[in-house]
Amino acid sequence: FPLEMQSLDLDLSKVSFFLSTPWQDNAGTLLKFKARTGVHGTASHIARIHCLPTVDACCCLCCSGAVEDLHHLLPHCRHTAVHRDVMMRKVGIAQGSSNPQNRMAFEDGNDRHKVKVLLGMPSGSKLEDARIDRAV
Repeated sequence: FPLEMQSLDLDLSKVSFFLSTPWQDNAGTLLKFKARTGVHGTASHIARIHCLPTVDACCCLCCSGAVEDLHHLLPHCRHTAVHRDVMMRKVGIAQGSSNPQNRMAFEDGNDRHKVKVLLGMPSGSKLEDARIDRAV
């Protein structure tokens, strides 16, 4: 390790583990990270960066005229329908029967609530959160 890293009071074996693990190669992990941090690269995000009107941020995947943002891509975009259906089934299974209130709230909830759950909104159960995170 460079001298600068060695001078820090870090356990270098733990740092090297995180630098060598393949998590950054997992496309799903990277996409969730970008979505959670707001740098996901949707048309609305690009329009916001370049100070363009939202009208110029239409979804080019489904050509519906809707603004391409996470609240369109995850619950509505026709182009992502097959993958979305699979993901929603996996999330339903991940929620399981341990907390039926969370599952009902997800299934019956509005789209904004579903997007929050998919992006990692805490459910109150760390085990359920981990299962949902793996399902997404």
